[in-house]
Amino acid sequence: MTTLELRLEDVRKPSFVDLVDKALNGMSTALRSCMLAPCKEQQEARRQFVDAVRREGKYTTWVPMLIYFELKNRWRQACNRLHMPAGQPAEVSVLFGREWLLIAIFLAVFCFAFIWPPQQSAAMTVEQRTPEIHIVGTNNYEPAGPKNWLNGEAELNGSKDAVIGAFTYAKDSGYEFAATESRLIEMVEEGTLVELEETDSLRFNHVSRPYVLPVVAKFLYRLADQYYYGQKCGPLVLNGAARDLEFQATLSNGSNKSVHPTGMAVDLKSTGMSDSCHEWLEDTLLEIETARRIDSTEEHSPAHYHVVVAPHEYERWLKARQHVGDTETDTLRTAMFYEGGSNETINGYRAIGWSIRNRVRSKDFPNTIQAVIADGSYGKHSGGCQFAFMCDGKPEDRYELCRAADGTLSNYWRFRCDMRWEEVTMVAKAVMAETNDPTGGAVLYYATWMKPKPHWARPRTEKRKRKNGTSYKLELPYGDFAEEPIEIGNHYFGCSRYAGSDVCEGGVS
Repeated sequence: MTTLELRLEDVRKPSFVDLVDKALNGMSTALRSCMLAPCKEQQEARRQFVDAVRREGKYTTWVPMLIYFELKNRWRQACNRLHMPAGQPAEVSVLFGREWLLIAIFLAVFCFAFIWPPQQSAAMTVEQRTPEIHIVGTNNYEPAGPKNWLNGEAELNGSKDAVIGAFTYAKDSGYEFAATESRLIEMVEEGTLVELEETDSLRFNHVSRPYVLPVVAKFLYRLADQYYYGQKCGPLVLNGAARDLEFQATLSNGSNKSVHPTGMAVDLKSTGMSDSCHEWLEDTLLEIETARRIDSTEEHSPAHYHVVVAPHEYERWLKARQHVGDTETDTLRTAMFYEGGSNETINGYRAIGWSIRNRVRSKDFPNTIQAVIADGSYGKHSGGCQFAFMCDGKPEDRYELCRAADGTLSNYWRFRCDMRWEEVTMVAKAVMAETNDPTGGAVLYYATWMKPKPHWARPRTEKRKRKNGTSYKLELPYGDFAEEPIEIGNHYFGCSRYAGSDVCEGGVS
């Protein structure tokens, strides 16, 4: 499993300048890393990347990335021939012989990459829900807080330094180490900690103190949802969360430097899952650890993963994911979220976004996303908002879409709402950048659950006049739809018979 950063350049064909730049950077980094690091590390880096490409499929930037790692592998082989110790300079002129042939092949592949269209859209990557996809924001991060004890070198073996580092981090952050169980409960009542709840994707295994820091709850719910919904692996099982100092001292394998009493750590069951699910969970934990947001250790008595979250770093990453840099994308994201609701599928959100874009493309609608969203008329029907959330008089509070029927909003559903908001943010950025319209030019849609259908989507008969003045009846079996609408997610989408027909693929009779 690899972590991919979704950028705008990932949803378009890379330019030749991009590829040359990546090639030069790859060669430079490869040489530098050969001189400064053990060669076996380069071999392992290549193995991990090739495995990731094989599992996750082809992405628009995989060609230059693969060549990057292959170049590193070439240097590794050269290192091995020269028996060059790590950190020791050497003459590089002797490294080239037959390598020139390989470099020429690489350059040919680069030229091929220049004309090769993208193999997979950004929206498809989002639909897969895995791997963990990062949205790279352009906003400035908040101050980093205490120095992060993580070094970016992921492993599951654990170490004394990692334990001490997390302990020092917690102390420097000012987190309280709960002395007693009663104090843990008080911290929940004060809002310092939150109580986890079991969901479809998260189950407890004899957990009497399901308390964690709010940001740790966000991490855990996100991971559990990816494991359950994305990988179809069943519920993620929680073995433990917060522990007070008194209880911690009674454990045979407990450390007096543990951060469990702060709510920074959780224990996840590591047994009872398929090989593929086990591999995905380990790979995901290692990737997030590499990004310096968590520290994970595999323990065996009992078998579980001990995971410590770096709260400041993880919270900043979440905020960066939510950031959208331009007004049009922000407006599109908002409309997609409120039109689709909190239970729409990724493909459904994408289709809603494209129907809005298609209106902008059409000569019959305003030419900006903001104006389309604010538009109050459609075709011959007028007098109403096209997007209900614009006219309901309510402030745009995304949590309103996630409340239970009685108006309550649990911690879990608050976090689910945040995650869905971030997903829609990703989809909105992809829709703004991609060129493949999954709706075929649709400008109309309505929810599948609407009973009856909207008046404009119901079958009807219209009287028409021929050029000679005679009248005839025109049957409209799909109302304003030019043809039978298609179901995408929780909505029906289709081309218009009237306004917006000019962007419908194949035209409209």
